Amino acid sequence: MRIPLLGTVGNHSMTATYPSVWKQSALAASSGGVFAMVDYPSYLGSNPVSYPTTYYAFTTGGIRFYVLDTAWGNSNTGAATGGTCGSHCEIYEQDAHFHWQDGSAKYEWLKADLAAHPTGPKFAFFHFPLHSDSASEPSDTYLADLERTLADAGVDLVFNGHSHIYQRNTTTPVSYVTGGGGADVSSVGAAGCSSTDAYALGWSYSRNLGSACGAAPVPTDDARVYHYPKVSVNGTSVTVTPTDALGETFDVRTYTVTP
Repeated sequence: MRIPLLGTVGNHSMTATYPSVWKQSALAASSGGVFAMVDYPSYLGSNPVSYPTTYYAFTTGGIRFYVLDTAWGNSNTGAATGGTCGSHCEIYEQDAHFHWQDGSAKYEWLKADLAAHPTGPKFAFFHFPLHSDSASEPSDTYLADLERTLADAGVDLVFNGHSHIYQRNTTTPVSYVTGGGGADVSSVGAAGCSSTDAYALGWSYSRNLGSACGAAPVPTDDARVYHYPKVSVNGTSVTVTPTDALGETFDVRTYTVTP
């Protein structure tokens, strides 16, 4: 059996190694997307740079999948301030300027493809999180317009990374942060839990203590935070089953998606 693996660019994969390993150029071309190294000029004193840029869409099992690119290099933020959320959001500001302004190639491509597929279930995947209660990798408020665009087009579910936590948000579209599959996980709710945070899990290594938001129990071990989400589709019924590092499921949710 062969299982296709499709990646999204993240802030730790901003080199030519990424497109040489994942090799999704044919899939990107089939939807008019991009899978290439792209040159970016300076903005707010950042260095001109060439970054892997990948965005495309495909349909399988009756669902339209949008693999988007919300990423920027950590050390190339120039004089960006990150707005009200400060230094943690400097990379968000740079990414939004180049990728998510009206008129940018990526944003216009996305809007056109959404308009060309007005019906049917839609999922979106990208790195920076729409909503995160992690203090070190918080919500990307620069993506507010992108979130509205996805909602207006009937996108059902969004899956994000970057924040090394688990978080389910009761937003429109419903969004998940699933960052519990690699490096050290981090805590949630240090600055409070947002009103749309329905279930979140985190861990502090400095305090050796778990943290939680919403309906989630406070984890007693970091293995309760490391996880992967299994997404099962049966017609218009979609079930998200997160499974932790101990093999136990939690926060299982079933959605009826757009027919």
